[in-house]
Amino acid sequence: MGQIKIVFMKRVIFVFLVLFIFTNCTCIIPTIKREFKYCFTGEKTGLDTLISINGYYAPSPGITQWNGRTWANDTLSPAYIFYDNGFVEANARIRYYIEHKKLSFLAKRWGDYGRYILHGDTIKLQYFNTPEEISRNITEIWFKIIGKNTIQRIPVGDTSLQRFTVLIYVFRPFEIKVKPEETWIYNKSWFRCK
Repeated sequence: MGQIKIVFMKRVIFVFLVLFIFTNCTCIIPTIKREFKYCFTGEKTGLDTLISINGYYAPSPGITQWNGRTWANDTLSPAYIFYDNGFVEANARIRYYIEHKKLSFLAKRWGDYGRYILHGDTIKLQYFNTPEEISRNITEIWFKIIGKNTIQRIPVGDTSLQRFTVLIYVFRPFEIKVKPEETWIYNKSWFRCK
């Protein structure tokens, strides 16, 4: 009788694991394919002729009142690092790069990466949160090019920007960048154009 219970429990555990893997892994890919609009080609975009890209874009200097506290603008929003081939990084840890003058060892594995396209004077980008997160969120942001070193966040579709107090992002030179081909997202089939 005890042997039958063990076999039954093993089967229940096996079925549970299969269901867990199916619901947490395979369901993500169709959702990503459906929501991800800007597949990555690796081709030059020409963005480097419109804005500076040897650095990052961070919120304009200043302070924001939020949640009863005063914050420096660049602590509330990620910095955006654009590459000439359409790759983009949204980096909330840019201060670490600056202070240590190197990438963190987790940058390639845990970074928020994606793709941008140019549409006239608008940079449209989508990026993904790190793969270690429970859910795979896609963030879409648009910027209007104001000048060689300035971009302005603009609404995406019917999304209001009222909750965003920082709309202007300014260029800050910085030489350290993650190599796109070394990131977790670069060779994912759903990220690349077929």
